[in-house]
Amino acid sequence: VLNDITFSPDKSKMYQIIENGLKLIDVETKQETIKPIPVIKSIINPSGIAYDSLSENIFIANKQGKFFVFDAVEEQWISIRKYIEDFDINSLAYDEETNMYISSTWKREGLIFFDQNGNFAKRVNLENKLKGIEYHMNDKNEIPKLLVIPNGENLALVLIDKFVEKIWYYNKKEDKAILTYNYYAN
Repeated sequence: VLNDITFSPDKSKMYQIIENGLKLIDVETKQETIKPIPVIKSIINPSGIAYDSLSENIFIANKQGKFFVFDAVEEQWISIRKYIEDFDINSLAYDEETNMYISSTWKREGLIFFDQNGNFAKRVNLENKLKGIEYHMNDKNEIPKLLVIPNGENLALVLIDKFVEKIWYYNKKEDKAILTYNYYAN
């Protein structure tokens, strides 16, 4: 599972995070274009990338909560911003249905929602809601990845430690998570 790439809605372009910026790849011709990030010259600790099909912007988040925004139409960097200080971004996804970015975070085991401009909207605490997660959090040097796959009111939360180990279905309205896949139960 790759969390450093995203595609345009029509799947004609792939966007990949690289150390000094973004690699644009034309899927049909395989032509690659590098768009270096201005000013700071590198993306340190990237944790997710998401394509916003409504604004045609690509958001890249790093673990420290900094967002790098790239205009996919003009193929240029728009901004680099840090929004709030107290979270650690673990992954990033865009939900076209709700027009929100969603990130998982291990600080207070939760989800963070951002509006289309990347402004903080709300935090959802998942502590004690993800059955079996505690096994993956004990005495570990490396924090597992919790990918978010949004679809309006419903989310799939995919835990990747060494591979896909658990998947939960989470309903935002009910604020309830159900373990739907557990590798170790097979």
